Amino acid sequence: GWLLTGVTALYLAACALVDGGFVECWGANGNGQLGNGVSLATLPRSTSPVVVDVQDASDLHVGAVHDCALVAGTVECWGGGGAGQLGNGSTGFSNLPVPVSGLTGVTALGTGMGNTCAIGAGGEVWCWGDNGHGQLGDGTTTASSVPVQVTGITDAVDVSSSLGGHTCAVRLGGEVSCWGRNEFGELGRGDSGADVLAPVDVASLTDAATISVGNYSACSARTDGSVVCWGE
Repeated sequence: GWLLTGVTALYLAACALVDGGFVECWGANGNGQLGNGVSLATLPRSTSPVVVDVQDASDLHVGAVHDCALVAGTVECWGGGGAGQLGNGSTGFSNLPVPVSGLTGVTALGTGMGNTCAIGAGGEVWCWGDNGHGQLGDGTTTASSVPVQVTGITDAVDVSSSLGGHTCAVRLGGEVSCWGRNEFGELGRGDSGADVLAPVDVASLTDAATISVGNYSACSARTDGSVVCWGE
């Protein structure tokens, strides 16, 4: 009888955010991504929703094998953690939500293949998990099981991470910065090629409102209601 307020799905599992800030998930559970603490052997797959041990969530994102929820300015994640994508300092899975280390005042989330990024209270961007293409934006390709700060951004208002290995953020003035994989021009700066390990500005975009990245592309809704895209 709860009111559905949002749904997100990727690969083999899906989750819904329902009225009251509760979360329900269904589908594959090989990495604990249903988040209800049930043994993986007992519940490998669910055809009906199971309630995750999360309350008062305001946003929800599903990765390839992990899920994350925004809860009162903090982030809780569950599921597979082999690349550190649970953000709690470990590389193991968890079939119950665990808090991401050290984050408070979070305003937005974006979850990719094996990483997640969050916007902090001051507009800074924090990322954790897989970093094979530089999608954590800290100037390295070293994975991190705790949040690391993206270089040079202190005014982010929206963030999105992809399955392909890049991340983009909308900044307060309407600019968009992206980092990570650029094989198909997904960073939007007019070239394609090597990974870029720290944010670069998308060319000629100064009125962005939101950002959503695909596997090897990105699209931004502009303040005038139009949409611009780049990449594959």
